[in-house]
Amino acid sequence: NLSTLASAKNKIAEVKGAGKKAFIAFVYREPQDSFENGVVKRMLRNPDEMGRVVPTKVVAQNHINSWEVTKQLKNEGHKVRFIDNSLGAGNARLATLNELKSKIKYPSVEELTQSFNKIAKRLYDTGKITIEQYHGYVD
Repeated sequence: NLSTLASAKNKIAEVKGAGKKAFIAFVYREPQDSFENGVVKRMLRNPDEMGRVVPTKVVAQNHINSWEVTKQLKNEGHKVRFIDNSLGAGNARLATLNELKSKIKYPSVEELTQSFNKIAKRLYDTGKITIEQYHGYVD
């Protein structure tokens, strides 16, 4: 992810240093859907990420920061593709920066973290994640 400008610029420089073109894409998905059906689902089902629990505060910060960093990169002249993946399964499409600007209204990191914590609690209460996984998300 491109959650800090310095990290994003380093990654772009590495790609260019390898003689390749950097392709920057920002994929928007509703944060709660992204957490439950992306972050948690990968932790549970993706063999490459089995057991990898990303704390909810980190997930919240990455959502918000990646959006801000991507806009900065675009403003600096980098070619950025924007994809709206909030339209339901199989309906993702290219979008413009302005379309996403009108759609994305992130709350504060603290509010988004609390929203993810509630989802983690529900997943624990319904037996979909273990107590250790729950604590990995919310502690």
